[in-house]
Amino acid sequence: MNSLTFNLDAALSVEQINQGSTRATRTKLYQLVCYQQVTLEIVNLNKIQVIATQETKLKKMAALKIKGYNIFRANRPSRGGGGLAFFIRDVKYQSIDFSQDQSSDLEIQGFKIFWRGKPLHIFNVYLSSNQSHLPTNFSNFTDKNTIILGYLNAKHNIWRSSCNNDRGEDILQMMDDKEFMILNDGSPTHSSFICNTFEALDTSITRADIFSQCT
Repeated sequence: MNSLTFNLDAALSVEQINQGSTRATRTKLYQLVCYQQVTLEIVNLNKIQVIATQETKLKKMAALKIKGYNIFRANRPSRGGGGLAFFIRDVKYQSIDFSQDQSSDLEIQGFKIFWRGKPLHIFNVYLSSNQSHLPTNFSNFTDKNTIILGYLNAKHNIWRSSCNNDRGEDILQMMDDKEFMILNDGSPTHSSFICNTFEALDTSITRADIFSQCT
């Protein structure tokens, strides 16, 4: 289980988690809850208000509860794997509806809060490694006052991956075009014991105009 944590102007604390290889069976669901209980100890200590998780791999009927959190899920409708979930507490928010783009593998969910009198959009995204490039509809979610948390299978040495891939280059170009900045601190978020590699496949990005308020 991989995580990134940051605070927004000391008023909103957010953690991103990729659930990785956990599967939506009864045993694996129990493991997911156990992992989340360990995470809950960490988020309570750091007063985390929003947790964004990717690859939850939960079936529609699978129950998941964490004390004190509202759970906002986006399960895959027609096939296994993938899946997203927000765990939110002590924040007034409005969920954002997305129409399913059948031509894209991009999974996305989001919500809106009001911060400093302006709307702030927080998106949780997952993109499998089936396609080498970033889908064109990704740029639709890059408005002002936006934070994007995601497991995008994108590699670039800018966020200290061991190599660059096409998707990493696409994200870097999008960030340049849309005035986004990376929130990653250089820590690896994925490890392979077989290959003995450490990568930063989870990326958190935000608009440059609010970057200085994210720590």
